[in-house]
Amino acid sequence: MIRRLRQAPNKVNHVRPIRHDFQDPLAIIDIGSNSARLVVYQLETTGQMRILGSARQALRLVHEVDRDGRFSAETIARTLRTLAEFRSITRAYGARRIVAVATAAMRDAQNGGDLSERARVELGLRIEVIDSKKEAYYGCIGGIRALPVHDGIAFDLGGGSVQIVEFRERRPGAACSLPLGSLRLSDAFIRHDPPSKHEVRALRDYVQRTLNEACLRRLTSGGVVVGIGGTMRNLAKVDAHLLAYPIARIHGYTLSRKRLGEIVDLLCQNPIRSAGKVAGLSRDREDSIVGGAIAIQTLVDTVGAREIIVSGQGVREGLVYSLVSEALPSPDQVREAALIGLAGRFGAWNAEWAERRRAIGLKLLDSLVPRAHADIRMALEQGAFLLDIGRNIDFFDRFKHAASMVINTELDGFTHRNILLLSTIIGNAHDEDAGLHVLAPFLNDVDHGDIKRAAILLRIADDMLQHWSKGAPAVFECHVGREEIKIVGQGFDGWIPHGIGSKFERLFDRRLIVDSAA
Repeated sequence: MIRRLRQAPNKVNHVRPIRHDFQDPLAIIDIGSNSARLVVYQLETTGQMRILGSARQALRLVHEVDRDGRFSAETIARTLRTLAEFRSITRAYGARRIVAVATAAMRDAQNGGDLSERARVELGLRIEVIDSKKEAYYGCIGGIRALPVHDGIAFDLGGGSVQIVEFRERRPGAACSLPLGSLRLSDAFIRHDPPSKHEVRALRDYVQRTLNEACLRRLTSGGVVVGIGGTMRNLAKVDAHLLAYPIARIHGYTLSRKRLGEIVDLLCQNPIRSAGKVAGLSRDREDSIVGGAIAIQTLVDTVGAREIIVSGQGVREGLVYSLVSEALPSPDQVREAALIGLAGRFGAWNAEWAERRRAIGLKLLDSLVPRAHADIRMALEQGAFLLDIGRNIDFFDRFKHAASMVINTELDGFTHRNILLLSTIIGNAHDEDAGLHVLAPFLNDVDHGDIKRAAILLRIADDMLQHWSKGAPAVFECHVGREEIKIVGQGFDGWIPHGIGSKFERLFDRRLIVDSAA
């Protein structure tokens, strides 16, 4: 049965609220229709979540629910063994609180309560079977919190169902829960590998009818579509493999409607239930990916989206956020917290130096490249702030190491384009063209000359800071002439910009002159 959910977010009865000690790890167990997942989080004072441990087990619960309406004794035993393993992992990480939830398969199974009761009696683990309202709410706030998005539609496609939620100003609104899970659809319609044209057509027609009955609204101007769930992440991984994409993380990945169509064609025209047939495709999803991919493609077509922003977070993270705070922070606040959280993990990072370098770098850019794109300005500012994390590995190669850390770590609130710009500017600050030839195809909307100019200004800001008298205010002026650019100030007496002069002249078409006094 399709139900239109219009309950306001503040009326959702959340999972048991707690006052969580930020020093204690928190474990979340999510029992889905396709798999069960454990994640142990460390909540940081910045509001960021750091993953301490994780485990996943494919259970395929929806198989039996759709076939028999109930779980077999073997499936219950297998699920309990998985939960016992998860409980053991939580103890290893010192998690004092475990929040366990279950979704569509447990809701639909006639004997789902038997499984919950045995988990309570035998394992001391209380499982809350959350309804579709809660699942939609937690999935939405978890999915959008760490993305720079404000308005649009979020969908969380699991093995048994999909939750579709409208959000405005980062607050969930109207929602619906539909029986269009990847495993459920594949089981019902797909019999061959690759599927026949008749199977694909029947599946697509069913999904379209179901979406039409739900009366989904078209995407508003300026709105975005956020995709959540394992199927969505796996489709993004397939696309990333095809493109030789330079960022390994999927959170924040943008999958265009055109590329999604090409992937669906690839999955429908080639055998996939054997090793190595489709690069990036998880073996656990070979039997469900076609149903999920066609459901997502039909949904995107129905709401009129040009692309999907992929979220690596969802119900589990939404649960954690809801236990900490009701309101979502702005994207700017999320980004700043992510920067502070990353920098604070490294002993060589110095907050005072970071702030001074940031101020110097921004003044240089505003004086010498006043028309630089706003994203380049933001990347230079962030690069100046983060640079010292590279010192933890090696001082002399700190630019290279900092650039590598940026592109290989989780930075909430950042688009992939932001991350590419940030990493490129840091890396190029020491080694001109370092990595730019690899990243250039993904930054074709930005002036590469401005990227190089911002990079050398980051290098100059770092050099100036190292030569500045301790405690002296970072006061200077930039004078731009026809043949030279002069940096005039006090406190960095004796600074000679070694190895910068020729690069600077080539990029700015003027000589660099330093005029300082003690």
